[in-house]
Amino acid sequence: MKNRRRIGLLLSCFLLVCGMLLGLAACGAEEKNGTETNGAESAGTGTSDTESSSFPEEVLPSTEGLEFVLNENGESYAVKGIGTATETEIVIPAAYEGKPVTSILKKAFADCTELTSVTIPKGVKLIGESAFENCTGLTNITLPEGVIAIEHRVFMGCTGLTSVTLPESMTSIGVQVFDGCTGLTSATFPKSLKSIGYSVFSGCTGLTSVTLPESMTSIDGHAFYNCTGLTSITIPEGVTDIFEDAFLGCTGLTDVFYGGSAEDWEKIDFWYSNDLLKSATIHYAS
Repeated sequence: MKNRRRIGLLLSCFLLVCGMLLGLAACGAEEKNGTETNGAESAGTGTSDTESSSFPEEVLPSTEGLEFVLNENGESYAVKGIGTATETEIVIPAAYEGKPVTSILKKAFADCTELTSVTIPKGVKLIGESAFENCTGLTNITLPEGVIAIEHRVFMGCTGLTSVTLPESMTSIGVQVFDGCTGLTSATFPKSLKSIGYSVFSGCTGLTSVTLPESMTSIDGHAFYNCTGLTSITIPEGVTDIFEDAFLGCTGLTDVFYGGSAEDWEKIDFWYSNDLLKSATIHYAS
């Protein structure tokens, strides 16, 4: 009996050890397979721990042939011009030769009448003077967050442009930026905007209604000069100056929605030739 028990005990121990060995072998196989799978996935995506992108991932492929110039700091590039690119829908890359693209130079795309769309990366902070002037075929422009300044006449004469949304990073708009954009029907302003430059929307006959943000403090001269289609405008209480001819030629203007009281309205410094604004029906908030 003792021998049988001893044999049974030895047999049980043997089976237990075999089970443990089989279990360890299975775990090892799973770990190996998992490592191989992860390796295959890494190879498929072309990524590694040592690769880290310093720039936002681009959804659209960037346009080949654009001309760039190294900025004075030697650490970033600016778009200089259309170069040899022939596409009508331009996508500016976030980086060029391993350095970020941070600006678009003066007249970079001026008079490119066949251009219909431009996508600008988030790293761009400055758009230079007349960069897209007279791009009459341009209908769509995406201005990303991060753009701080749009210089004079950037979109002047872009008659095909229908709408524009300015990013929250902007605090001012340069002179004549949208002057003569007759097809423009909608303009959305950032909450951070404090002023709009001289003749910004002059001749934008397609604009019918404009709402200026609460942050605004002044409206420069000729800002809405000859916007004959403009019927209503919302002006915030914080505006203290409306300069010369800001609404001269706005013959269709009938309603002004003012954020303050009648007493506040009278305190605004109206420069000359703003009679059409003052003669419209003023709707006071208080």
